[in-house]
Amino acid sequence: MEFLLYTISKVKLLEDILMPQPIVPVEIPQSRPFDSKKRNDILL
Repeated sequence: MEFLLYTISKVKLLEDILMPQPIVPVEIPQSRPFDSKKRNDILL
């Protein structure tokens, strides 16, 4: 039973760590097109 509680708490900890992350990858691709546009402008 203690092991079960330990694994559950670990999973919850992992969820707490992973939950905010989907927000970050969404922001990164949005900033990348801007970077590529700037690079294209510089190249042109």
